[in-house]
Amino acid sequence: TPTPTVDLDDFVYVTTAEIWREYNDPTATSAVFYWEPEPSNVGALCSSCGGTGCVRCTLTSQNGCLHIRDAERGWLVPMPGTYDDTDAQWESATWSVCRDPDEVKLYYYAGNLSELNRAGRRCEPLSDPWARVIAGMATARLHRPICACGNVAGFAESMQSDLAESTRDVGRSTPWSLLDNPFGTKRGEVEAWRYVSRLTRKRHAGVGTV
Repeated sequence: TPTPTVDLDDFVYVTTAEIWREYNDPTATSAVFYWEPEPSNVGALCSSCGGTGCVRCTLTSQNGCLHIRDAERGWLVPMPGTYDDTDAQWESATWSVCRDPDEVKLYYYAGNLSELNRAGRRCEPLSDPWARVIAGMATARLHRPICACGNVAGFAESMQSDLAESTRDVGRSTPWSLLDNPFGTKRGEVEAWRYVSRLTRKRHAGVGTV
């Protein structure tokens, strides 16, 4: 008996797909400088508002940008600037107040770059351990089944298993210290928390340099 054939064109599994990618916004302000009012302008009590708040007794602010001086040491250099839409770049600016600012707030992304990327041997900045952690956690949170392709299906089933559940056939021995985490109790979420919590032990005191 001949084996029946199936025309795969008769089966449409996906009709549309949307792909999204998030980019860093280079136009966003990465540094904001603040100056306190001069004591001579405010005095013990502002004569203009009596201390209730006005322009004379509030902080002066100015936007700016920053660049990385030394990624290894974590040195960032903030400077006043404005974004030029025509040239699509930040242009330097003069200080709004003729003295050093009293405070500066910095806004930036920080993360653990791949050693191969930092050495110029890989374009992808994400390290392999982080890639595995993110893949496991993302798989654990899938709401629909994926293709039943051997190893892939087995990986998905493992990551999606809830370590907080115990049944007559399956017993769990995961410590409560791991289950009581902000990510969740599925294996992929627990493994992600296990990896992140180990990183906090490597923190050490340091001094920020501007």
